[in-house]
Amino acid sequence: MIDFNTPALYESIVNRPHVVILGAGASVATIPDGDKFGVKCPVMNNAIETLGLQDIVDKANLQTKSPNLEDIYSEMYSRLDCELLLTVLENRVRNYFGNLILSDVPTIYDYLLLSLRGKDFVFTFNWDPLLIQAHNRVSIYTDDLPTMGFLHGNTALGICSECHQAQHIRNKSCVNCGKQTVIPSKLLYPVREKTYDDFYIKTAWDSFLHYLSDCTLLTVFGYGAPSSDKKAKDAMEAAYASNFRRFDKIEIINILPRQQIYDTWEPFFDRTNYKYDVWNSFWESSLAKNPRRSVEEYCNRAIANYFGPPFPKLKPCGTLDELGESMLPLFKEEQDGIFKPPLR
Repeated sequence: MIDFNTPALYESIVNRPHVVILGAGASVATIPDGDKFGVKCPVMNNAIETLGLQDIVDKANLQTKSPNLEDIYSEMYSRLDCELLLTVLENRVRNYFGNLILSDVPTIYDYLLLSLRGKDFVFTFNWDPLLIQAHNRVSIYTDDLPTMGFLHGNTALGICSECHQAQHIRNKSCVNCGKQTVIPSKLLYPVREKTYDDFYIKTAWDSFLHYLSDCTLLTVFGYGAPSSDKKAKDAMEAAYASNFRRFDKIEIINILPRQQIYDTWEPFFDRTNYKYDVWNSFWESSLAKNPRRSVEEYCNRAIANYFGPPFPKLKPCGTLDELGESMLPLFKEEQDGIFKPPLR
């Protein structure tokens, strides 16, 4: 049992991870003006127009009048006469998202990945390859980066059909077994009763729920927990409620109305005794304010009563090399192990 009057409490909480959940809004914030070639990242409400799917919708003669891909896909999925059209729609979705490319300048995903360390985790519901592209290019500056999990699959993710090793889809041979058996990961589409029985996706979910149940900080970025994800949200809520959270904290990064955010995430807020923040921008979050030190900074102030100088903030950079260079002092501190406060 932890004695709350000793450094044991600080040590038990500071060593737990920071978990980040990404939704479509995070990818939109990463390429707000489009990707390298100006191609936009859609969300459910504008996906039909953005992805050029109107001809499929017209042929399906749908009953729903909603422009939301979630509603349109759900109806088509329930109708046998839409089976072929649904395959065409899925192929267009995969091709559209799979061709998105990050711009050459640093993006939100570059900053986000470098703001976390190897003990942390990023789990995304997004199909686009932008997070993987960002990971590939910032990994030249450090290999101490968070683990990524793709809860609905990903267009850049390949799975070995023999040994189930996850890897980049471009690999000709599996990085684990060497066989030429790398296939595209399954993509989960917006229907209410999703099945999480695919080997990779089930493994990603098991990992997600495990670390969600035992993280000190939880950041939800651009994910609104839509109605099609009710099963997912219920699982998340159960996992988060499975541990003592009174020393933990949640932050939401989203441009949705605050009341809508509160109504969606209130059960999670309740678990932390309502220790939460809502931000409109990544740059207001603990990730940007305390890069690679978010949990340490939180524990310093909230638990250790340490009010020394704050850790350095992330600053917008013009090039990736400038960003990498700006992180060097933090990397050096980590090697030397000097970024925690003195414990009294």
